[in-house]
Amino acid sequence: MLKIGVTGGIGSGKSTVCRLFSNLGLPVFYSDEVAKEIYNTNASVRKKIKRLLGEQAYDESGKLNRGYVASKIFNNKRLRESVESIIHPLVKKEREKKYREWKEEGHKIVIIESALIFEKGLHKELDAVIVVEADVEKRIKRICARDSVSYEDVKLRIGSQLDSKKRVEKADYLIYNNGSIEELEANVNFLYNLFKKLADEE
Repeated sequence: MLKIGVTGGIGSGKSTVCRLFSNLGLPVFYSDEVAKEIYNTNASVRKKIKRLLGEQAYDESGKLNRGYVASKIFNNKRLRESVESIIHPLVKKEREKKYREWKEEGHKIVIIESALIFEKGLHKELDAVIVVEADVEKRIKRICARDSVSYEDVKLRIGSQLDSKKRVEKADYLIYNNGSIEELEANVNFLYNLFKKLADEE
């Protein structure tokens, strides 16, 4: 079973790339969505996060206050690493469970989406990593529109992730997402056909 990682900076379009792979029938593990689910449903995690970041880390309905948490951790490395040490082992457990399920179901290619593939050493368990890149200004516009956050906040968030040049250097495959959705789709289709050939040769 080929395990393909998809990563990229915030606002690069990595989730769109994953959706396009999903439309082609490939199962996708969305690390961020799984983490969100754990934050919102795991009582032990909720307790630890509140202890670390304060009661405001969750809203009245018990959902993670993402804006508040982001503002606390994005420019505080120590806090960010503490939060990651709570959530990442649980996300890993879920990912390994999915690997077993997908193998049993006979899938030959699976996609793992994560913003932190290189930072957290996840690339070591993958067969290849696709890096999705886009111009910084394009990324900022996308995030401002999507998350209703300020330009300055977005610049901070971009600054806290592995810088683009380093990501590009580590990529096995690179997609530049500065054009139309049709161009992006063509790139994804090309890689899909390539991975199918590789999977058949295994």
